[in-house]
Order: sequence, then C-alpha cells, then structure tokens
Amino acid sequence: MKHSVLFVDDDNFILMALRKAIVEEDYVPYFTTNAKDALAIMEKTNISVIVTDLQMPTMNGIDLLKIVKKKYPDMQKIVLSGFTQLDQVLDSINDGDINKYMTKPWAVEDLLRTIREAITFYALKKEKDKLAQSLEGSNTTYKNVFKMMGGRLECVEKDAFSTREILAFSFSQMKKYHGSAKIINLCEILCLTFLNSVPSYPVAFNLQKIKDGIRNVMPELIASGKLVVDIKDEKCHGNIRFTVFLFEFLAMLSRQNELEIFECNIISVTCSEGITLQSDFKIRVCGNYALDFLNFLIELCNTYDHSFRIKGSLENMAILVEQTYQLQS
Repeated sequence: MKHSVLFVDDDNFILMALRKAIVEEDYVPYFTTNAKDALAIMEKTNISVIVTDLQMPTMNGIDLLKIVKKKYPDMQKIVLSGFTQLDQVLDSINDGDINKYMTKPWAVEDLLRTIREAITFYALKKEKDKLAQSLEGSNTTYKNVFKMMGGRLECVEKDAFSTREILAFSFSQMKKYHGSAKIINLCEILCLTFLNSVPSYPVAFNLQKIKDGIRNVMPELIASGKLVVDIKDEKCHGNIRFTVFLFEFLAMLSRQNELEIFECNIISVTCSEGITLQSDFKIRVCGNYALDFLNFLIELCNTYDHSFRIKGSLENMAILVEQTYQLQS
C-alpha cells in the first residue's frame, strides 16, 4: 500500500508548485488550502506525512500541528513556511513536535529528500509498533530484531532533538549579533556539517577510518606538521560520523579565522569499555563568535556521549575531546 502525504497551504500557487515538484514521487498526495479540510482528510485517510504552512486564516499551522500531535502521534510533520522569526520556529518545534522546518523558497531536491525520509521513519515506527504487538513473548531472535529497531529509532530521535537544538542556537546567535553576514555563514556551516553526520547509527568500522576522515577535513594541519595522529588498527563499533563532524567543524572555525589551531594530538587508548579516542587541540580564539560555538558543542557532545572540555584562556586554550568505542571481535 502506498503512503499518503498531505500538503496544506492557503496559497494555490504554492500548491501548484508542489504538485509539479512531486509528480514523479511514489506516494499518494492530497492538497488543501485550509486546516479544517486537512483535518477532514485525516479523518478519512491514513496520512503518513503532513507538509503545512504556518500562516493560514481561521486556523494557523501551529494549532493544526497541535491537533495532529494529539490525534495522530505517529504522523510525521514538516513545516514549509516563508516566516523565519525565532518565536514562530520554536513554537512549531515545541508545540507541534515537528520533524523538519523548511523555509520558502525551497530547494526541490531538499524537499523531496525530506519527505522521503519522513515516510521511511513513519514506516519504521509502524513496523516497530507492529512487532511490539506480535512478538511479545516470541523467541530471542525476534526480540533482538526489535531491540535493533528500537536502537535505531532512539538514534533518529536523538538526531531530531539535536537538530532542534542547533536550529534554536543558530537563530539565537543571529538574533544576538543582529544577523551579521559572518554569523549567518557560521550558523549555516554548523547546520550543514551536522546534517552530513546523520543518521547517527552506531556502525562497525576500522579505527583507521577515523584517521582517514581527519586527514580529509584537516589537510592544512597535516601539511604544516601540526597534526599528530597515533591510532591503533582496531575493529570498533560506534558513532564515527559524529566524531568526524566535530573535527570538521573545528577545522571550519579555523578556516573562518575564528580560532587558530597550533597543535592537535589524537591518540587511541585501550580501556575496560573498549577503546577511547583522545583528541587534544591547542588553540587561540581570535574571532568574536568562536567561544559561543565551542560552548554549544559541549552541550551537543553530551547528547552523543562524547566528552568535550575547554581549558585555559582565550590566547592559550586546550580543547579535549574523548569518545569510547566498543571493540569488535
């Protein structure tokens, strides 16, 4: 059975553009110009994903999403709006529990990819619920499958939470610094670099892969001899993509002249829990915004079980990053 996607926007020209954009997509689309009709469609049809505007007459998108959240908790919610005020964004995220906030005008490929990912997550959630009902008391094999799916859902929920935090942080920074071009650019780099690191599913990998990833994102440090990497050749299991994200974003801050990296030592140490990657950056903060971003990375790392610590003064600062991975036999 095909999934159904509901598009809600009071602007018929927007709906016409959406019809054209999704013409080759493999789901059943529904279109309406108001929240009342949208709710009527949901009463009669199993909708997997709703894509809605915020500013609409009679009932706005936030109120619509509150109802959807209560009556159809599994439905995936995407906001497609021309309004980017921080208050509206946060209201839709917190009250409507949305999965993605996209601004108009949109990039067609980004929109299509976002809807496909939402459908995949919806199907995964439904499958998990189905298994939970039918596999209760079943054999260990099925229970392990259920556990794996639950673990993946936990990762997706963690990524969604972090995405919301990054959006809230980015808007607060743009508001704090009055939307300067430099802060907008840094926030864009943060968002895009993080999105490249998701989904954050733990995977099996060789620790040398991190070494290769570091070389790719920090070539200038290698060329200058400031980067020393001493990593064992071990088979591990864990969230490698977030680790590489941290290195990549620190490198980006350096390229944006927000901080200067004097030295970086990265080593692997065997411990009782597996193997710990320890990264020691010696830096100098030279931009106006770097410290805000570094402090935010501390909070973000807590979500992904990475240790991120800052020591010293702005002129002579050390950043210590640690992450433990399981060893694979």
